Amino acid sequence: MRDAAHLTRAGDDPGPAGVILRQWARAVAQPISAAHPSQALEGVAPERIAVWLDTAGLDTAGETQVDRAARVLEAVLMDAPRGEVAALILADAVLARALGWGHIRPLLAVALRPRDPRLRGDDLRLACYRAVVAGAGQAMPMADDLARRAVRLQAVVPQLRARGGQWIGADARCAGAGGPDGVHVGPGGAAVVRPAGCRGRAA
Repeated sequence: MRDAAHLTRAGDDPGPAGVILRQWARAVAQPISAAHPSQALEGVAPERIAVWLDTAGLDTAGETQVDRAARVLEAVLMDAPRGEVAALILADAVLARALGWGHIRPLLAVALRPRDPRLRGDDLRLACYRAVVAGAGQAMPMADDLARRAVRLQAVVPQLRARGGQWIGADARCAGAGGPDGVHVGPGGAAVVRPAGCRGRAA
């Protein structure tokens, strides 16, 4: 999926997998705001997104953040049965906003089973609760691994100077960055962080 997006030249169709990755990349990169979902989702009218998100604002006694996310997921898929990517992005956005997070964490998207989005009512809500627990369990080790990779990346920063210039640090943080796979030998044998899919910029 990542190759479908990063190995596609500008203007070319990345294919279904590349489109999905591009939508999720936009969704998680931007802070949550009123305009955020419409910027992340390609080919979906902002008015339609607003209608779906309005279902999360319905006042139901005793309802939790997960209940609201499940209701948005169900509303999107009832209206657009093939809109699973949009449904998951919006449901995770509702969950993140309700929990006070600044960015989307794709807990539901990574942990719902393939057939779960087709469930309805209480069955879907129960599946969402299971997914949040499972998704958090997956996210915590991943966060720990990324923290270790960030430490290694910072250790390489002093070596970024190469004979032909210097890679800008921001480029090392683009998609695909991290770990030894992102470190290449530059001119003169200097270590250069140039992750797959990133364009190096000389300073």
